[in-house]
Amino acid sequence: MADILLVEDEEDHARLILRSLSKGPEDANRIRHLKNGREALDYLLETGNFALGLEDLPLFILLDINMPLVNGFEVLETIKKNDRLKSIPVIMLTTTSRREDAMKALSLGANDFMIKPVSFSDFTEKIRQLEYYWGSVSDVKEIFR
Repeated sequence: MADILLVEDEEDHARLILRSLSKGPEDANRIRHLKNGREALDYLLETGNFALGLEDLPLFILLDINMPLVNGFEVLETIKKNDRLKSIPVIMLTTTSRREDAMKALSLGANDFMIKPVSFSDFTEKIRQLEYYWGSVSDVKEIFR
């Protein structure tokens, strides 16, 4: 199981996030990229193509809001209603700065809400800060591992 689950349908955004999170080839196995909400739910609920079972849950999830098949809000709601998954920190990603989206995400149990910056360097820095906090600073991983 990956330490970080990235659920992002925009290939350019995903590539940038993966590049920001990966410091070298050894990091590639730590990050699992899924391209839509349906894949994310199958993966986390161990159904469909992912019915073999997970060894460990991810340390945190980066979850895009606007995706095909199942949107990020629906994935978040399912995660937070599931006893096995609800403790996983979820950071919602979006390109819009709509207050309603942020309020909805937080009310559904998201741990954070991040607007994707337009600037490559700003986006990279934001992702690295998220990884640093959820991967190094937060003690959630120590409690639940």
